[in-house]
Amino acid sequence: MKNMRALVVYYSRVGKTKELAEELAKKLGCDMEAVIDKKKRTGIHMLTSGRDAQKMNLTEIEVPAKDPSNYDLVVVGTPVYSGRVSAPIRTYLTMNKDKIGKSAFFLTHMLKKNRAFEDMQSILSKEPVACLDIKKKQDLRAGTYEKKVNDFIERILSEFSAGPIEG
Repeated sequence: MKNMRALVVYYSRVGKTKELAEELAKKLGCDMEAVIDKKKRTGIHMLTSGRDAQKMNLTEIEVPAKDPSNYDLVVVGTPVYSGRVSAPIRTYLTMNKDKIGKSAFFLTHMLKKNRAFEDMQSILSKEPVACLDIKKKQDLRAGTYEKKVNDFIERILSEFSAGPIEG
């Protein structure tokens, strides 16, 4: 069976989602791309992240360098704001929904409940092959982080039954 090509795409405002994206790309041996928001979201402007997510607003992002239609799997990661997917990832998914075949999702947050996976699935109009929900402090403190990441990788690899994924 042929090897699958995968891409990890993420948005990260403070760096936690970026760290997880880098780990996943390394473990999957695949390409990676950051979604760059053109809207300032630091300092007092960080409050707009929650408002835009809650209102399901789109934002202006830099044109991605990598075309998701060139990949068999697109792994999409986002922080969660106000219980929703971030505006930059909402924008990326909306722009590329017809170019993304199979997908997997990962979240970083500190909430008990959220609707970010539902948001992402709704935008793409299809179920992901796997989902990874990392509650930053809780998972690190409880020692569940590594197991969750490894289970996520296993679900992806078993979906393709092709061994290592090419980047």
